[in-house]
Amino acid sequence: MSSKPEWWNGPDQAPKPVSRVDEDDGVNRSERIRARLEVWNPVSMLWERMTQPGGGGGGGAVTIADGADVVEGALADAAVTTDAAGTVSGKLRGLVKWAYERMPASLGQKTMANSFPVVVASDQSAIPVSGTVSVTEPVSVDDNGGSLTVDTPQLPAALVGGRLDSNNGAWLGSTAPTVGQKTAANSLPVVLASDQSAVPVTGPLTDTQLRTTPVPISGTVTITDGSGPVTVDGTVTANPTRPGTGVLTEVAGTVSEGILLAANAARLGATLYNDSTATLYVGLGTEIVNANNFTVKLFQDDYIELPYGFTGQVRGVWASATGEVLITEFT
Repeated sequence: MSSKPEWWNGPDQAPKPVSRVDEDDGVNRSERIRARLEVWNPVSMLWERMTQPGGGGGGGAVTIADGADVVEGALADAAVTTDAAGTVSGKLRGLVKWAYERMPASLGQKTMANSFPVVVASDQSAIPVSGTVSVTEPVSVDDNGGSLTVDTPQLPAALVGGRLDSNNGAWLGSTAPTVGQKTAANSLPVVLASDQSAVPVTGPLTDTQLRTTPVPISGTVTITDGSGPVTVDGTVTANPTRPGTGVLTEVAGTVSEGILLAANAARLGATLYNDSTATLYVGLGTEIVNANNFTVKLFQDDYIELPYGFTGQVRGVWASATGEVLITEFT
């Protein structure tokens, strides 16, 4: 039984309890139906007749009974997608319109322009990645204290199959490698490209460095011999070919000028020893040699080494026909 006073004004305007309407012979059937269309007014604490809004300039507050169907606003109310005032119908249409316009036309992967903008949370846990990944920007990889395994034939075996920090350090010789020049055993093996352009070289090179591997050099090279710079313009081979053969010949002393050693493109060097009591005039080249036109004058037991790389004729003549010259040619 409800504790609220349930009163209804009957036909004679006399308040009657609703629970007793059916028992009142003075209340006809239409009035009993009317009694069942009352609503509770929490302000006046009385049951009051339900009212419907009129068709004109609006009305007062309306209470809709539970389960009743009432149209709120016009069906053609414009959609409201902002915080502006509007009818419930307009607000609902605006909400649907806003969501519909932002939904993709279909499911499946789309381009960036046709996708929802999202951002990964700042405390996002690790996201597993599989398949081929194309990277165009610097990437920072954090294995969260675990391990990062790389399986590829493009890396040395020492780097594959475990932690990069440990294996990389073992391959480089240290887990914390330092900068600066290192010995060959502690350096990475590299090779210059087959079409490498000229590489400028500065600083002194030791004899050991020059003899280790041939270093082709082109262009103008300045060499310091201790007394001043010597400029060499052309191709310089830093590791010259060493002679392995020496051929000994003897030419008897004569006052007739002639060839002591014929030109030889394969010659790597030569020596002359004047085994004569007479002076020997020696000339390098094809010009006629005499006491007034020579390259070097060799007295008895004098010795000369030809300039390195000279492959032309060696001519000579003695002051008197005695003794001989001992020649050794290296190839």
